Amino acid sequence: MVIEKLPEIAASVAEPISSIKDVHIYGNDGKGVAEMSGNVLTVIRQTMDVVSDATGVNMGEIMKTTTLEGAVKRTSGK
Repeated sequence: MVIEKLPEIAASVAEPISSIKDVHIYGNDGKGVAEMSGNVLTVIRQTMDVVSDATGVNMGEIMKTTTLEGAVKRTSGK
């Protein structure tokens, strides 16, 4: 059930950022924009950690098993 909700969670996290019209970044390290967009991934990761802490279900491991790598491991027995 949680996996089915992940796209909705991601959209909810990203929605406030998508409504930003102007961004003024001060500094010269060149990381400002990357750090701002990286927040979406951070919040999603935190959500997955909270789910894991609350339920004992490791969402990262579940998602891995639905990838090509997971399918190969299931069929090859490795």
